[in-house]
Amino acid sequence: MPYHDARTLLVAAGRPAPVTTADGIRAVSQWSLAELARREAEAGALTVSELVLAAGAGAAHTVNHPGNALIVGLARRAEAGFGWPVSAGDPGRTLLDSVHAPVEAPVRAALGLPPAGGSEHHTDWVVGGRVVSAAEVRAVQLGWYEQHPAVVARLLARSADQLLLLGATGLPG
Repeated sequence: MPYHDARTLLVAAGRPAPVTTADGIRAVSQWSLAELARREAEAGALTVSELVLAAGAGAAHTVNHPGNALIVGLARRAEAGFGWPVSAGDPGRTLLDSVHAPVEAPVRAALGLPPAGGSEHHTDWVVGGRVVSAAEVRAVQLGWYEQHPAVVARLLARSADQLLLLGATGLPG
């Protein structure tokens, strides 16, 4: 699976996973939104960063699979930017539906998101319609990291800002 969990990454690097606090979760959320806004501005792109908070847990299924609220919001902005009638609406089905990452209870609580209910998975992944336990994802990722140690080092360096916000210690450089 092409997604990386900070806790699993730290275990693969032989470092302890930090005790994640609500403040740390909120700090990473704020950092992520600021980074998205910075990248949008740098690229001169249509923006969605300010739509994320309003979309809540439905903002994205994974880091690179936005939820319908963001896709429709972006489509409406594109229509307006082209001077077209703004008519984009929710298609009545979930777009980019192949992979859903869990939004765990501590994250929901820290960000003020409603508790998971119904078919939402708060500890498991959903891949191609199949529920995959977080433990299975972690085991597969740890095995992959063991075979690709250079990736662990690169991810630690790339993710250092977020890991520090979460309370990780002993990171490189």
